[in-house]
Amino acid sequence: MGKIIKDLTGQRFGKLLVLHLDEEFEKNRNNRQRRWICQCDCGVIKSIIGAELTRKNKSQKSCGCESKKRQHNF
Repeated sequence: MGKIIKDLTGQRFGKLLVLHLDEEFEKNRNNRQRRWICQCDCGVIKSIIGAELTRKNKSQKSCGCESKKRQHNF
């Protein structure tokens, strides 16, 4: 019996909305962590490791646009 996948589809993590499981990555996974296709509020679509979304501390909350914004606001 296979491992049950916690479906993150439709969930929001900060500015990221999970669209679906990254099927292309799943084909070549070789025991690596699952990745999810997410869309940021800024419009960027990115594949992100599920554990980075669900981690309690220091979870990923955007595509990186937030840190770029902070760097430009001295």
